[in-house]
Amino acid sequence: MKKTEVEWADNSKKEKAYINYYFETTKDNFEILKKSKSIEMLYDIKGYQDLSYKAGKFGVSSNDTYFTKVSGNGKTVSFMLSGEYYFQKDTLPDRPENKVSLKGLFINGDKANNLLSKQSEAVTFNFK
Repeated sequence: MKKTEVEWADNSKKEKAYINYYFETTKDNFEILKKSKSIEMLYDIKGYQDLSYKAGKFGVSSNDTYFTKVSGNGKTVSFMLSGEYYFQKDTLPDRPENKVSLKGLFINGDKANNLLSKQSEAVTFNFK
């Protein structure tokens, strides 16, 4: 994983936010990901139970994709994934002590094969 960032869904209100994860992988691995029927993201929330969400899709039904901000150099491909749902104020993890990190990435329901080599850095939401 290259980078993790919080993206506010409601700009200045800061009550709803997505966590965007930026990855880099081989071209072959990216092709496998593109062919998958589902991508599941397992979040570790400090002080709370793990949450599992599908990766969010971008685009219109027949051309939708899990991946955005895709770029490649012939050998590797960089892309961004985000969860299907946003995190919001007054719903866990809405306190600074509830740091959130991505601990699992699974395709096609295969929970035995975590695609992450390590857990992401933790983020904290600073809701208004």
